[in-house]
Amino acid sequence: MFATHSTTDNTTVKNEILDTDQGQDQTDPAQPVPSTDNIDKMLDRERQRNTRDNWIKLDKTAKIQKLHVFAETYGKEHAMPSKDIKLLKNFFNSCLDKNKLSKSKDVVYNKDEMKIVSIPALHFNQLSHNFTLKIMDTKRVSTLKSLTPKRSTTNADTTIDANDNDD
Repeated sequence: MFATHSTTDNTTVKNEILDTDQGQDQTDPAQPVPSTDNIDKMLDRERQRNTRDNWIKLDKTAKIQKLHVFAETYGKEHAMPSKDIKLLKNFFNSCLDKNKLSKSKDVVYNKDEMKIVSIPALHFNQLSHNFTLKIMDTKRVSTLKSLTPKRSTTNADTTIDANDNDD
């Protein structure tokens, strides 16, 4: 079976909600009518399960929150002013929009503590006060190496061009 643990959890939550909806439609007094407290408890359990996921499985809002917390700690460790920390937060938001920090190797995330340990590719340029993500992939080949070599021109072609200009 290809179902994962989180899929089965989602299925059980959906089944519980469907069971509670069916219980409300029927007028059978033997079935308990679900209260909002039960639904809130189910949603809280589901939310707690989702927060303990890997970096890849977190939703975008959770990633943004964790990146902002990391930006605060990174700024304090490197004694950055609040302006640079705000730039870092905006940089993280734009990186998430561009899917730059979507892979697990892009971000070192501690699943047990639910916090980001480090971002290996993150670099800060002191002169321009800019944040960048350096390419850390060693298997990546430069596009210049893939191009064909430049053709060299012969002397005969240049002499013909020189004669054409004399006329």
